[in-house]
Amino acid sequence: MRCKLSKSLIKKIAFIIVVVLFLLTALMVIVRYQKFGETSMPFELEKILMVSTVDAEKIDDPNNLWNIPIDQVNDIYIYIKKNDTAKKERLIKEIRFDNFQIVEKPQNGDVVLLKATGDINTNNLYNNSTDDFFSKGLIFNGGEIDDMKGLEIANIGGVCGFRMALKNLGSFVSTESEEVIYDGSLLSRIGIKQEDIRFKTSFDMSITMDNNICYKGTINLELPAGSIIEKGKSSIEKNDFSDVIFKRV
Repeated sequence: MRCKLSKSLIKKIAFIIVVVLFLLTALMVIVRYQKFGETSMPFELEKILMVSTVDAEKIDDPNNLWNIPIDQVNDIYIYIKKNDTAKKERLIKEIRFDNFQIVEKPQNGDVVLLKATGDINTNNLYNNSTDDFFSKGLIFNGGEIDDMKGLEIANIGGVCGFRMALKNLGSFVSTESEEVIYDGSLLSRIGIKQEDIRFKTSFDMSITMDNNICYKGTINLELPAGSIIEKGKSSIEKNDFSDVIFKRV
């Protein structure tokens, strides 16, 4: 009888050990997923290019020689490529950018989100772009080619993007006959310093595949890109995405 009880006890202990090992393994997998997210997505971020300057255009003013409202603008280009290590090839169904947040507010100006209204190959990509999509976000559908104006990205990978602008910074007004350069240096003429326009933003990026599986991650950016008051126009390329964790949703 003792022998039978001992064998029964051994079986129970072995069962408990197996269950504990299973739970520990599952816990390790969950913890790893929470820390690193998806490691073999069909597509991945290649780079984010941020180009910063100002948008300024002289307006008619019978009382002044110069009257130039100034907006500080940051054009964000997000490049997406196929993941060569992915197990299966897929196509992009849509890419959604939403949940925009201002993590650190600028001292001057109001942040707005604008969509492209022109051709990416021209200097008029955001001409007449006035609607603010900060609260609504933007959706790019997968298509044959990249078309930022039409809110499409090539379904095999490509580039999409938007503009984050600082409105209501002020206007350069003068009666003097002088040379005016339409770039970031204009900000100094209205008393704006680099630290006055610096801000941090975050937003969610969701990539939905043609099989309706969706991966979501949060991107954090600090804008403007570089010293635009000193340089006039500057750009920064982000290639390290260790801080962007994509997970299935």
